Amino acid sequence: MKFAWWFYIESSDVNVERCLASVMENADLVDELLPCIYSAKANGDVVAVATADQIEGVREVARKVNARVIPLIAMQSVTALKEMFSSPEVVEVHIGKLIETLKSHGFDIVDIDYECLPDEYRERNTAFFLRLAELAHAHGIEVSFPAQPKEADYGGILGSGAQDYAALGSFLDQIRVMCYDQHHWAYSGPGPVGGADWADSVISYSSSVIPTKKLYMGIPVYGHEWDMDDNTRSRYLPYPDAVAVMGEYGISPEWDATAKVPHFDYVANDGARKSAWYSDRKSFAAALDVAEKHSVSGISVWVLGQEDPGVWDVLREYRRSGRG
Repeated sequence: MKFAWWFYIESSDVNVERCLASVMENADLVDELLPCIYSAKANGDVVAVATADQIEGVREVARKVNARVIPLIAMQSVTALKEMFSSPEVVEVHIGKLIETLKSHGFDIVDIDYECLPDEYRERNTAFFLRLAELAHAHGIEVSFPAQPKEADYGGILGSGAQDYAALGSFLDQIRVMCYDQHHWAYSGPGPVGGADWADSVISYSSSVIPTKKLYMGIPVYGHEWDMDDNTRSRYLPYPDAVAVMGEYGISPEWDATAKVPHFDYVANDGARKSAWYSDRKSFAAALDVAEKHSVSGISVWVLGQEDPGVWDVLREYRRSGRG
């Protein structure tokens, strides 16, 4: 089983330096690096969100640890993605620019994070990826896709219905099913970011329509904190932040035995009622068990730099035991 890590490259370099230091410290547990390098515009343009020096820094570390670099490209917004998909001519221009960008920088694979489309864009979405795969493969470039999670063809998280798993799995090279944001303050009350029971159902469906040799399970290492009095104050909660909150308020987390994730509630100093659900080494181990159960090709972790340090110990023990 391969271990892949998504991560941001920020303009300050602070985050990427921390991420790459972690990679060097755990070189035996990094098979693929997926840095967020490019962004796409509605007019089809492909723009870098990292400097040339930052990109080269990632590639230098990847060479040292013998990891494959898979650049991620994301759309600037769902509105921009819809606009681009409304014009076959712009789509063709975009694909050409994307392939040219990859070739000019020597990449032989790309991770296309285009998501959150309504169901009615399903045919256009499939047609886009089919055309991209045809042209990319002609140039020796593979295509990876982070898919939104679902337990059936329709009815999952917004955007998953527009993603035809069976069709995409027939011609794309890698599909990384993102088993997270099961609950999010934008559309639900407090709950697991990616419970093991739910992830098991998602990967059970995914593996029934996508060849497991192409299938990766996306595993979260972050959390969400809901503000029960003002939803606009809800926030993303990396593991270090969860630990800081528990330390400040003297909180001991509870364990959800079904979802296999930790959580806690508290009242902040300003009187706001909070509910936090996050990921730690124990929940990560439970997710890894799900991945192994379904014989997926690998796991993709979102997002490097925000994990419980114990996650690395879990992975190291997993490999030491001969399980992956």
